Amino acid sequence: MRHILKLLAIVVLTSNVAACDFMNGVTRHANIGDISLPIECVADVTKSVPGVENVQVRLEEGSRQLTWSGIQEPEQIQRVFYDYEGLRGNFYFISDYQGKTEFHHTYILINATPPQEEVDTIRMAMTAIEFAITEACSIQLSPPQLIEDCYGVVCE
Repeated sequence: MRHILKLLAIVVLTSNVAACDFMNGVTRHANIGDISLPIECVADVTKSVPGVENVQVRLEEGSRQLTWSGIQEPEQIQRVFYDYEGLRGNFYFISDYQGKTEFHHTYILINATPPQEEVDTIRMAMTAIEFAITEACSIQLSPPQLIEDCYGVVCE
């Protein structure tokens, strides 16, 4: 009986571990407050960054928050996809029902680690795009507002 319990414990523990996904790569994010997002400016500026191609904008609806006053309007997500030196990047702005907006720029793989060369390359595009948006669209996307997190890769 004792062996059966040990075997059962091993099966339960390994099944939980096997079901977990891990993500590696780079993510950059910032709380940018209450702004009226000029998505046309963001898209045009992204297209103007050297080496950036195939810029596409997609508008999406996110989750609906439940508050004391009821179910709120869905989050508005304005996502921008782009290609840079053979890599597919994306960033998005997400605004909640109160008008608070967050910025997220990621290059993440699930259950894999991107090659360091890809991370180094895409980070050049990330910083160039964010700088261009800050300069042309009056959205502050630079430190200390912008925070970069790196998982399983080196960001220097």
